[in-house]
Amino acid sequence: MVRQEKIYIVLSPRLKKYYTAVARWFLEKARGVEKIFLPLPKTMEEILVTYLLAGKDFREFVARVIPQSPKFLEYFEPLYNALRKTISINPELEVTCYKHLTYLEESYNLATKIAFLAIKAVLTGKVNFSEWESILAGTRRSVRGEAEYICHKLDTSAVIIATVVDTELVRALWRSSRGIKVILPAPYIPTPLERLYRSKEDFEKNIREHIRYIGDYVLKSKTLDEAYLRWIKDTYGVRARRIIEDKLR
Repeated sequence: MVRQEKIYIVLSPRLKKYYTAVARWFLEKARGVEKIFLPLPKTMEEILVTYLLAGKDFREFVARVIPQSPKFLEYFEPLYNALRKTISINPELEVTCYKHLTYLEESYNLATKIAFLAIKAVLTGKVNFSEWESILAGTRRSVRGEAEYICHKLDTSAVIIATVVDTELVRALWRSSRGIKVILPAPYIPTPLERLYRSKEDFEKNIREHIRYIGDYVLKSKTLDEAYLRWIKDTYGVRARRIIEDKLR
């Protein structure tokens, strides 16, 4: 019988500081967990496990799986290192990737298209909302298959890592298995674009705010983490940023 108190869904944005908090939580709190489910393509699983067992450096791993843009997976490095450490002690830890086969490619292409539209709007001062709507419409994918895949393998204590925008997946898992605990290792306020993934309300307002987020923060910061924390400070105040940073330390 599954020990329900040992099934966790851990939510995180794709930001390195947050994945550092996830990795720290995993190393400190998840002793005895026998399985971990990762939001990476199923096709990546065998390579990931092979590299973890061999103790290979994270840079070698990303160069193998996404050579065209290794920085796209940079956020995953803290958890990769935590898994490598855990597997060196417990090689029986079962690592499962549950995203659909083209997830990484689609995510990369989507991020590229959104960045292009945002930069074009910053440079021209004009926003073509139909272009935005068309691109974002392509992100609506049913997660029923992902939830069923996880539940089929969920026969022991486990940690399920999910992105903060995977609300449909979290609901599906919550309905299918009692006793799941949802963990957010650090407070998180969604960006304007992430608000659109959850709801299409205030579509034009959120698109304009996201364009400002790209122009005023992402393009003027060294990392996505820095951009996000600067946006938090300017939008929600110094205290909000301090609360988040205290949990990320």
